[in-house]
Amino acid sequence: MVNHKSIDLLMVATLAILAAEATFSAINAPFVLPLLTLPLVFLLPGYALTSALFPKSALGFPETLTFSLGLSLAADIIGGLVINLTPQGLSAVPWTVFLCGVTLGGCAVAALNRPQRLEPMPSPSGVGLSVGQTVLLGLSIVVVACALMLVRDQSAQPSTRFTELWAQPDSAMGQNVFDVGVRNSESQNMEYKLEIKVGGNLVYQSSSIALSPGETLEKIIILQIPVNQDVQAFLYRMDDPGKMYREVVLRNGGK
Repeated sequence: MVNHKSIDLLMVATLAILAAEATFSAINAPFVLPLLTLPLVFLLPGYALTSALFPKSALGFPETLTFSLGLSLAADIIGGLVINLTPQGLSAVPWTVFLCGVTLGGCAVAALNRPQRLEPMPSPSGVGLSVGQTVLLGLSIVVVACALMLVRDQSAQPSTRFTELWAQPDSAMGQNVFDVGVRNSESQNMEYKLEIKVGGNLVYQSSSIALSPGETLEKIIILQIPVNQDVQAFLYRMDDPGKMYREVVLRNGGK
């Protein structure tokens, strides 16, 4: 049963779950996805953490808003550093999982530690906010406003999607053996064609290589001719087969 003192936590947790569901289901309705996900980025994690950090104090609205915005931004920064190290990179799904996990975890801790009667937190006489809190609130509002402008202008955000191609000699298996790999870090399924030339002459051509986002193909290629010249690996996209997409050059066969 939910304590009446934890109704706010239940609402925050529900909004976080709705935002996650909207992200996973890729809702395309205008304004619906931003309306659900922006609070998950800028408000809900901080509110949950504030409630967990001050379980016995009834913070006023200015203090709660200041801490909620500040801690949400701190969670965003830490989450960005961690998620960027994962294979998925800074994509919507890991971001949503992280922020939703922080929000639900903070709500759970706050609900367990929150007493029946909350003690009001002493505030400075006169104005509800101290000078430091006013500065923090102002900075938080500026950061949130800048973030909202970046969200509206998607062209201001550089794309980090790419396809990786590598080739290197495998001297342990022989002079004519090469380790070649392709990784699809695009946002969609891709089809490629791989060609290898030695001294400008075509010596290997693959069939269509289909890779889903995040998938990698790595294979050992054995060339049937002596390799004492430059080796070139060319990757083409099947939707534009006449244009080279990626290139790797091994001088003198990588010697």
